[in-house]
Amino acid sequence: METGLNLHLASVVECGCCHMNTDSAGGDSCADRSKVFTERELAVLHRIRDYGERAKEIRRSIERMNGHSESLTLKKTALDELDRLRFERAALEEERLAAAHERMRWLGHA
Repeated sequence: METGLNLHLASVVECGCCHMNTDSAGGDSCADRSKVFTERELAVLHRIRDYGERAKEIRRSIERMNGHSESLTLKKTALDELDRLRFERAALEEERLAAAHERMRWLGHA
């Protein structure tokens, strides 16, 4: 899905903003900072994970329903729920990209 946001991660060599301290065990480079998420990003990532878990549960229940003609209505409801989760997951992906772009702006890379 294309959202129009282009995230370009500059390498440590070309960014010029990294504080390279070779004495410390942990790095303070932009590459290291890209592994640190903002609260907004973490909230979105948690919601994405929750949606993924719910989708797995629904897929398992659909598999259990296969071959049972009396559960056609339940299967239709489960498939509708799965479609709704896919739609909401796509919206969350756009939010995740926007939050990542915001973090990169804070770091001075966008």
